[in-house]
Amino acid sequence: MFDSNRKKTFHSQALNRLTVLERLTWLIPVGFIVREIIYTHSEIEEVLHDSPSPAVIIALIIAILFVTALQAGFWFLLAKVLFHFARKQIMRNNSFITVEYLDYYRDKLTGLSPGTISLLTDLKIEPKKDRAACILKYENMGILKMEENRYIVNTDVPEFASLRESDRFLLNALCNGTFNAQKEGNWIYMLQKEAVADGYLTSRLSSTDKQKETTSTCSRCVLGCSAPLFFIVIMSFVFYAFKDRVNAYFEILDALPETASFGEQTNYLLQYPEYLPVLAGLMIMVLLFFLCLIIPLLVFVGTISSGFTKAHFKRTTLGNQMTEYIYGMKNFIHDFSNLSEATQNELVLWDDYLVYAVVLEENQQIVNDIIKRRKSL
Repeated sequence: MFDSNRKKTFHSQALNRLTVLERLTWLIPVGFIVREIIYTHSEIEEVLHDSPSPAVIIALIIAILFVTALQAGFWFLLAKVLFHFARKQIMRNNSFITVEYLDYYRDKLTGLSPGTISLLTDLKIEPKKDRAACILKYENMGILKMEENRYIVNTDVPEFASLRESDRFLLNALCNGTFNAQKEGNWIYMLQKEAVADGYLTSRLSSTDKQKETTSTCSRCVLGCSAPLFFIVIMSFVFYAFKDRVNAYFEILDALPETASFGEQTNYLLQYPEYLPVLAGLMIMVLLFFLCLIIPLLVFVGTISSGFTKAHFKRTTLGNQMTEYIYGMKNFIHDFSNLSEATQNELVLWDDYLVYAVVLEENQQIVNDIIKRRKSL
């Protein structure tokens, strides 16, 4: 049986950003409420000018909220679905199964390139950050240096012979100033191929994984089809519960003068409190009909969005073990080494840890400095 205690998750900047964005979606209905108040301020002032009773004020608030729900509902739910599915997929990419139950690891990650570390962290390459980590690594090794505002490769360094294909490709592109989008894609492909060859990742999904993916997709499709049917059933019950009183209620509404103000309409309807449940039922039916229309679309959009963030690799048992070392290293750097607050000049004795700090997103300032220096060439 799967032990959830063995599962750990990297809290990357991408995951943190999505979490914040998902919370900020609540500003959408707030914005629509403000918009509705601004657009109808003259009508609201007219209602308030007549010294309305508490019942009229409550009715006014309910009316604004109901209109806002219809206007903002689609955009709010769409944003929620997009961010939820994207965040869920990123969490899946960032999660791994522990092998040795390590919380901290301080030994050097010998044999792991910055690209491999990045792949094991969240199953993808972040070109800007990982390229900066590689540049820093080459400089620390004495392979890469800057002369007259351009990068120079020192092939006399003994460590140069141990460089892999992806390292040589990146160094060549950096020194020639030909690192473009196409070569970036080639570099990423090389890194992925090397991680698979080393036994850390596998690009093939097992039959179990394919079955889980198919089951998940089918579940969402069933939800997208069954939810509207469920709402239609509820709408039917509401309709049959009030069908004998709906006609009478509409006759009461027809008796209202067309020139009646909102306050007069509210006070008039309050003379028939027995029909307030009918009004509530009609409002519920409108909202349910609205949900019937948009839920299939939201499920479809959510399924498509999750496909864009879905990783094409998964960690092997060896990959999980190495990922746990990386996880422990990230905790060590964050909690004990103060690398996240240090500058490059203060870290002469911590060169390898500095590379780890960059690739593990523990020192964003150094990433920006390295990229800025490269762009100035």
